[in-house]
Amino acid sequence: MLFRSPDAAWTGWVWFIAAQFIGGTILACVFVLSHTGMDVYDANDAEGFYDRQARSTRDTPTSAFFDWLAGGLNSQIEHHMFPTMARRNLARMREPTRQAMIECGYSYDSISNREAMNEVMRALREASAAMVTTAAARNTLRAPEFMG
Repeated sequence: MLFRSPDAAWTGWVWFIAAQFIGGTILACVFVLSHTGMDVYDANDAEGFYDRQARSTRDTPTSAFFDWLAGGLNSQIEHHMFPTMARRNLARMREPTRQAMIECGYSYDSISNREAMNEVMRALREASAAMVTTAAARNTLRAPEFMG
């Protein structure tokens, strides 16, 4: 017999690793789009819990399918405001949360995935430009020796 089917333990490990990879990739995308490029601030300067949540995160609402796929975590502001709320209810809280935040003078950032990716790329460009400027000022920006 040339082909032997894998036993249950081996198959289980393959499914476990595949699920971790896929789930981890989805979560990484959601977290990067929701947090990268947002305000970085000193916690002592924040004006309370709601200010900290509004300044450090954004919503990226799209469709009911993406809400399900992301586990509702694309409603990051609501997730931070109501951490014990069932994920399936977060999308329903977007508009009431937005209204309450704006009424109380807090920002409420809700943009598409494409706009969020543009913001992430802008933040990465700014961070790399700052690193290059700092390294050039210190005269430490040079190619590694193995590159010639």
